[in-house]
Amino acid sequence: MDIQQKYDIRDTFAKFANHEVTFVECFDAFFETLNMQISASSLQPIDFRQYYTETTESAPQYFEEICQNLQNTYFLGQITDSTLHRQSLNSNTENLRHRNYEGFVLFGVELKPPTENAHYNRTFLANITRCLNRISFFNPVIAFIRYGNYLTISACERTNYVREIHTATRGEKLGKVSMLRDIHLINPHRGHIDILQKLSFADCKTFNDVYDKWQRVFSTETLTESFYKEVFNWFMWAQNEDLDVYFPSDPKTEDDDSKDLEEKLIRLITRMIFVWFLKQKDNLIPSWIFDTDSLKGILKDFDPMSETNGDYYNAIIQNLFFATLNKPISERTFAEAGVANSQHFGIKTIFRDTTKPETDRIKISKDDFVKRFESVPFLIWRTV
Repeated sequence: MDIQQKYDIRDTFAKFANHEVTFVECFDAFFETLNMQISASSLQPIDFRQYYTETTESAPQYFEEICQNLQNTYFLGQITDSTLHRQSLNSNTENLRHRNYEGFVLFGVELKPPTENAHYNRTFLANITRCLNRISFFNPVIAFIRYGNYLTISACERTNYVREIHTATRGEKLGKVSMLRDIHLINPHRGHIDILQKLSFADCKTFNDVYDKWQRVFSTETLTESFYKEVFNWFMWAQNEDLDVYFPSDPKTEDDDSKDLEEKLIRLITRMIFVWFLKQKDNLIPSWIFDTDSLKGILKDFDPMSETNGDYYNAIIQNLFFATLNKPISERTFAEAGVANSQHFGIKTIFRDTTKPETDRIKISKDDFVKRFESVPFLIWRTV
């Protein structure tokens, strides 16, 4: 893999996040790093509501919700056989009504920045993708959806790859929406960059080559296989004796008194996977739990790169599993501090910090800390 290409993708997204380039300029540069020059596109946004109502006979129920959260929509251009060979193409939205699967149509969407406890979920992003596919009568759509410092790239399957015109909808039945979701523009995950790099057009000669390649890259089966392979490789790596990984049975001792390392690593992995899938499913787990900037405002000495500081695990993860997922929302509370024989002694399903204020890990008030978990449901989590 080309290391410079990864740096170029990161740099392009960072400039986009910092408003150093426009939406259109960002994706012109992004496709250039993937060895593609997309067709000419306007720098000006299009009127999504007007264009949608002009080109479709009825709007779905979710259309108004999309419009309320929409800031700008851009027609970024097309990927065709001509653009693959770097030939110019006069591309505009009128072409979408008269061409039949000659290429991908590229749309950019800017949404209102999400709030801390109201992140855009998968269903909402998928509905945007379906609306854009209804606008594009004869061409499959790739949508680039930005919200705050996050980006989602999505595409919608189309029945039999041939358009069937229906009187009511003027389009074919749309299938499953595949997406690469929540790419952080400032600090993208290495896995996201690896997937984006696989979208390179260097080995594509025709639009059909591009279509087949992007379908493979976005394939759920392929991504799932890759994910579990990486998890297994990490599990094997973490057992390496040279790493000196251990889970102490007695946290008060510095000696390695842990037992059954494999079992405890599996517990760690399964719990993290559980939380991650909850986060992906309509954001049942708030995004701040995975955001380093937010955590620095909550924990006193948070260092995401530390190999010795356990504040994140002790203050966030333990309170999430024991005091949040395992406790009804109305019953969540903090344990009394510094009282050995209090009513909360020995109860694990209570929010906890340290026993002494001078060693507390959490720097916001206890009430505010508990409130940050209000959106997390009670799931009767049983620890193993």
